[in-house]
Amino acid sequence: MNEEQYHALCESCDGVLSASDSSVERMAIAWLHIMREHPVFMENYLDLFDDKKRISGLVKPWTRSLRNNAIWMRQLLKFSISDGGLWHGSEKLPASVDIIFVSHLLNISQAGQSDDFYFGHVPRELAAKKNRSALIVLINHTDQPAEAIVDKWKDCSVPRVVLCRSLSVPKEISLRIRLEKESIRLRSQARATTSGLNKRVLLSASHEASSSSALAALRMSNQMSDLITKHKPKAIITTHEGHAWERLMFQAVRSVDSNILCIGYQHAALFRLQHSIRQTHSNEYNPDVILTAGEVSQAQLKKTLGLAEKPIAVLGSSRCFTAMPSDQSDEPKRDLHRNKVGAICLVIPEGIASECHELFEFSLACALELPEVQFVWRLHPLISFKMLTRKNPRLR
Repeated sequence: MNEEQYHALCESCDGVLSASDSSVERMAIAWLHIMREHPVFMENYLDLFDDKKRISGLVKPWTRSLRNNAIWMRQLLKFSISDGGLWHGSEKLPASVDIIFVSHLLNISQAGQSDDFYFGHVPRELAAKKNRSALIVLINHTDQPAEAIVDKWKDCSVPRVVLCRSLSVPKEISLRIRLEKESIRLRSQARATTSGLNKRVLLSASHEASSSSALAALRMSNQMSDLITKHKPKAIITTHEGHAWERLMFQAVRSVDSNILCIGYQHAALFRLQHSIRQTHSNEYNPDVILTAGEVSQAQLKKTLGLAEKPIAVLGSSRCFTAMPSDQSDEPKRDLHRNKVGAICLVIPEGIASECHELFEFSLACALELPEVQFVWRLHPLISFKMLTRKNPRLR
């Protein structure tokens, strides 16, 4: 895919999302939110442009639907043993809070830590020094159930809530029916469209409506509505990259109380062709305020048409802080310059297994040729070496 095709794809997907008949269910389709031009992400769109792939692309949507249905049937077994809860929280959750932080539990090793992986010590600093009560809501990316994790924070000053990965069977079926109806609407529009690319985008989107990611976005919207109703916050702040589920979070908050301030925190690097984070949709899906990890990303977003008038401020990143949190100030700080070493090359792939294999294989070859250079491999918390060595014994 070249850059011209990429822009055409973004325009077509944005058109589907911003159409006059767009719905919450359509906004839940992750496939329509073009994050950026990373080749792994673009794999899902190549058949829209490549004539050779288009032939196989005629079969691909149906195989994708079969796969989604198989995943759905497997999940039904999980739903059947679910207690029907939307989330699991600490024993003593406050009746109301000032701010809800929506973050991520990427690795079980993070469970029980007082500082959040994305927001650092900001939540407890607000509670301790600014007299603002906070609640951290965690999206669970581990293989552990929510109820088995949440008790690890029982002694922390800021309570946690871990979202469940499944609701009750009736609720899950209800969400699925909503997505199926949207799929039918998109398929009908595809038949009535003559434009080649737009027709193919609508047809693919109709199949993606039954994906597990779309279902997860609707599920999180349902969970957030319940949390907002129960805890009545004045503001929510969530990580913000342009994902479908983020848009639905904002919509869910406003469906309960339009006076709640919605804040999006841009925490990851911005690339030149980064797309969905720069898009504005109907007001209900947009953050009121955007906080950035640094001044460079702040300047980039302020140049974006549609975001120029929106408040955009720098929060910073917990990964840039060199000072210890206040409750750990007595711990000895490492002397990073104590051991004199030669050149160091840091290899830091994203949380994508294929990217890890490619960069680690390449840097391993470089290391064998350049013994005077120290290569350091740093994994994203979503990835483990155990996971990688299972498929690539060379990395052992």
